[in-house]
Amino acid sequence: DALQANPPSALITQEGAIDVAALGLLLDSLQQAAPVMQRCTDSLSNMTPMNIEQLEAVMGPAREKIVGINDTFQQANAFAPLVGTLLGVDGERTYLIAAQNSAEIRSSGGFPGSMGTLKINNGAISLNDFATVYDMLTDTTPSSIQLTEAEQALFGNWMAVPRDAGFDPDFPTVANIWAASYTARTGNSVDGVIGITPCVVQKILAITGPIKLSDGTELNGQNATKVLQHDLYWKYLSGTPTENGNQICDALFAQAADLSFKQLLGNMNSETLMKFATLMMDCMESRETMMWLTNEVDQTTIQQAGWSGSLNTDPLAPEVGVFFNLWIGSKLGWYLDLTNEILGTTTNADGTMSYEVKTTFTNTVTQQEVYDGGPYLMGKLEGY
Repeated sequence: DALQANPPSALITQEGAIDVAALGLLLDSLQQAAPVMQRCTDSLSNMTPMNIEQLEAVMGPAREKIVGINDTFQQANAFAPLVGTLLGVDGERTYLIAAQNSAEIRSSGGFPGSMGTLKINNGAISLNDFATVYDMLTDTTPSSIQLTEAEQALFGNWMAVPRDAGFDPDFPTVANIWAASYTARTGNSVDGVIGITPCVVQKILAITGPIKLSDGTELNGQNATKVLQHDLYWKYLSGTPTENGNQICDALFAQAADLSFKQLLGNMNSETLMKFATLMMDCMESRETMMWLTNEVDQTTIQQAGWSGSLNTDPLAPEVGVFFNLWIGSKLGWYLDLTNEILGTTTNADGTMSYEVKTTFTNTVTQQEVYDGGPYLMGKLEGY
């Protein structure tokens, strides 16, 4: 009924803004229906398999389908209470967007090569130009940030430089430093920080179509990750680097983030909005996108939904995480393969559990690439 009254085609106004009122009616209906949807799913999932083969042939696929549908349904339900706030129903909201570069891999996703600000006021979205991180953040971490003893012991002086705060795998900690640093540099405050990796740019371009960078390079929904993480560096910085090659790559990286988001916002309609919403939920599940909000209540909602990039601190639900940082400046993150396996579980005499975990990390770069790439791509290896 809600969809009939407010079809997706009505969610975008003629001015290209999101119709927050229409979206709110849909989300209200979704929240009312979510518990019923969960009960239906639980009933089907717990039903004993049919003994008659023909019936089970029908019921088996039905169970699989409703579980998948319900997962998406409950994801949207978890996000629904925040939508009005995020879209600026109660006033303009400003978010710092950090385009993270995982070729310069960091535990929280990658070096924040470029940053821009996104403003939303009652569904109307505007995007300021992206700039390099050196123009957006202070050189040192503001004194208002109180680093813990554990952070200082683990990461040392890296945390004293905001652009390197990503050595800490806990994204809320990193985002808080970026926000404070951005405010100290510009005098402008933000309501949150959103981190994205180049694969998110590729997924956006798969929705909106290709863009062309100022040097003629085309990015599309198939090649953007490889171009941004590999090809541009080899074009401008391998062997004998192009003069100002580093600045060229930084500018092109910022331009890629800038153009992809502006193309998305400039061509926003109900179809692209739905696709983008699905993309963002999927990417937040996989940590390709992470979000931190300055409002503590809103941040708790993001964290409970599993989209904050925060580390698990629940002693009753232990997890192991393996995080990687490039200590020597290089672009070797592109060549890292990392896999984790839990090989076995042991119940100890005191009732606790021990897990045998195997981590395998492989550097796939060849010796020829090390030679051809040179010190900027491969790192200055003397003495290491």
